[in-house]
Amino acid sequence: MSNNALYFPYINLPQDAWSARSLLYWDGLATIVPMDHLDRPEQLSQFMRGLLSEGLVKQVVPGIHLYDCPGFSDHFIEYLEAHRQAVNFKASTQQPFRYTRIHAEKLHRITDYLVQHELASQADYTWYNVREDVARDFMFYLAVTLGALGHIDAVPVTDGWALPGRSPSPSTIRRSPHVRKAREVVLENLLPTPVEGVSVQQLAQFKHRHGHLLPRFRLAVEQHCIQMAGVTNAEERLERTRLFIMDCQEQIKEIESAMKPSFGRIICSSLIPMVAAGLSYSGEGGLQGKAVAALGIIPLAFEVVSQIRAARGANPRQPLAYVAHARKFTVYKTP
Repeated sequence: MSNNALYFPYINLPQDAWSARSLLYWDGLATIVPMDHLDRPEQLSQFMRGLLSEGLVKQVVPGIHLYDCPGFSDHFIEYLEAHRQAVNFKASTQQPFRYTRIHAEKLHRITDYLVQHELASQADYTWYNVREDVARDFMFYLAVTLGALGHIDAVPVTDGWALPGRSPSPSTIRRSPHVRKAREVVLENLLPTPVEGVSVQQLAQFKHRHGHLLPRFRLAVEQHCIQMAGVTNAEERLERTRLFIMDCQEQIKEIESAMKPSFGRIICSSLIPMVAAGLSYSGEGGLQGKAVAALGIIPLAFEVVSQIRAARGANPRQPLAYVAHARKFTVYKTP
């Protein structure tokens, strides 16, 4: 299982709840960025530039890595040829097609084929208008292929963009829709979502402070999602995921309770009356000495027990401790 994700189909990550959850969930997040954007960062959104500067997102340049993918263009052309009837090459007035822009560098060597078969047209020197259904298939194929490279090693992820009904990817990837859907449902119910805007600096600070807890949480979620991909009955997948979320919620409540400094209330209601009662006794050091000693032990005890509780709640052996910390993150709220 990879610890990283490769976002598609767009160059810029959206500044929304989906991105926040993805940045919290994956060790590393990458996007597919043409080389000319490296020299002209002003083409990127301000949010994206912030993510890059904080090291939260990396850029994968297709022009560099596609040469490590033998037959990349030929395989996609073969896929289109094999599905010629379903793709319906020729546009008609009765069925007008929608188009989306794709950078020429991503399209590699299939541009001539697409233009020849009226599946795309050149918008300018670096961009092509590609028929939306073909663009959807291609961007999924591109993300899966790049993510499979050993030096990238990333799971393809998208923010609700409709995935192709036909899959030009290897058969091992065809189970991924069930994995992806289960992951989305689990994360929407467990990880918090932003109240207002996403603060890049706060995200970076949170991952720096609590990122060591993330791998165990992600392992637990991915194990469940992979199991769900093997369940053929949709209702059973839904019910098992619902029970998994409920069990996680209960565990999170226990961890959150352990993290609360509730010992302070015990001190006020129990220890202080005991101290007051102790002031009536005489002994070595006198009344004043006993008072000073007793009042000095209260903050010490509070400090020690609070640390014990915090350590217990943040135990790396508890996968859901990461979620408990995320829910304390001030710019977020739980679903």
